[in-house]
Amino acid sequence: CIDILYIHGSNTMLSNYKITDMLGREILSGKLNSKLQNTIDVSFLHTGIYFIQLNDEKGNSCIRKFFKE
Repeated sequence: CIDILYIHGSNTMLSNYKITDMLGREILSGKLNSKLQNTIDVSFLHTGIYFIQLNDEKGNSCIRKFFKE
């Protein structure tokens, strides 16, 4: 069961995120906090497939899929 997402960046600092469901509806967004080791609490999400968009300080972004059980 996934309750916490751990975000690991590359050489650049990740700054914010957005989580959407399969229909593209925004579920959660915010800024990553390195003091909290770039973690996101997703314990409230229902079982299903979600996407997380991560943005870095240079404006680059990537999208990854994750499963919540």
